[in-house]
Amino acid sequence: LANTVTMVGGGHDLAVHSDVDIDGVISGGAWNKSAAGTLTLNNTNNNYTGNSGVTAGILRSGAAHVVPDATSISIGGTGTFDLNGFNDSVNGDGVRAIFLAVNAQPQVASITTGAGTLTIGDDITSDSNAYGNHAISGNLNLGSATRIFSIGVGSNNRKVLSISANISGDPGSGIIYTGVNTKLILSGTNTYDGGASVASLATMTYLNTAS
Repeated sequence: LANTVTMVGGGHDLAVHSDVDIDGVISGGAWNKSAAGTLTLNNTNNNYTGNSGVTAGILRSGAAHVVPDATSISIGGTGTFDLNGFNDSVNGDGVRAIFLAVNAQPQVASITTGAGTLTIGDDITSDSNAYGNHAISGNLNLGSATRIFSIGVGSNNRKVLSISANISGDPGSGIIYTGVNTKLILSGTNTYDGGASVASLATMTYLNTAS
């Protein structure tokens, strides 16, 4: 698709059943990619606002910084957001940078960066459902602040965020993890130096002792 794509009013669902590239500029409001196909964004001048999400198949970057900075990303269902080795930044929509939408284990909704890095300028939050299985791999940068990873209320640790990505950040950046009966697993080689704190009734597990 070479022409400009305008999401009038936001809240649109793009059911992509095969492989589709959008070369034109995406403008307008929030949208979500569903169905089993792969949607690749190639334009670095995209200027839509709000949230871009994926609940099935793959939402893929075809270049660096195809996601507007002043937006957020949501992952749910069996969806994957794939940076495809490119760098990108999401500073958030005023509420969060990454939203973990509902899915059911053993399904996994994921963000993968490959050799690229996803830099977040706000927190990671979750919906209110009692279960979910989400993963972030590759490279995650916390930016210039301590970020809150708020995973909500789970049931018997059935709400899990697993981050195998290498987590970095500016000096002093760190993680505050909150949740009830939820679990955060960190297994990357992490270099942020602001430390990590955990609220009561939440569990944080380090699988890489060098982190």
